[in-house]
Amino acid sequence: MKHEITTIPQEIEQLRADLAKTSDPRQKEQLQSNLSQAEAYFAELKSMQVVLPTMTFDHSLILHRKSRTVEMFWLGKRTHQRRCLRLPSQGKSAGHGRRTPWLDAFYG
Repeated sequence: MKHEITTIPQEIEQLRADLAKTSDPRQKEQLQSNLSQAEAYFAELKSMQVVLPTMTFDHSLILHRKSRTVEMFWLGKRTHQRRCLRLPSQGKSAGHGRRTPWLDAFYG
């Protein structure tokens, strides 16, 4: 985010310069659209506030709530699916990375 906040103003200026140079109506329309999007994105970036997590976990974390239990697992560096989220009451699980059959069988 820091990188984008410093580079987007330069990109906006470049888009403005390109817009001023071009005479082609199609290209002008495209550049104007890109400029509007870049300006809106930059305004949004400036208003964003980064919030660091208040809770982290090493291997697993189980959250018990009134309506459901949420289980989160770190499966290590050598697996394709390193992080897994499981909702036991709903019979659902999801992982980050490629799908692995043994994980489905394990959490099934």
